[in-house]
Amino acid sequence: FEGVIATRDAAGAPHLAPMGFRREGARVSVAPYVPSATLDNLRRDGRAVMNLVDDVRVIAGCLTGRRDWPVLPAARIAGWR
Repeated sequence: FEGVIATRDAAGAPHLAPMGFRREGARVSVAPYVPSATLDNLRRDGRAVMNLVDDVRVIAGCLTGRRDWPVLPAARIAGWR
């Protein structure tokens, strides 16, 4: 699957990045690039929100540097959706 992963930077602000993921039962696996801000955030915080999107503009915007999409707090973890 493809989506946009939302992690928290060191200040708690959202960081959005397109990310492929694999779901196996209740387990979800992601493979961020090394090095990357997403990987740094995951290593530091250990939490992320995987957002399934059907608007390609969001993924394209992440790839071209537009990362200021409106976000809301996640309901179950300290993070963003």
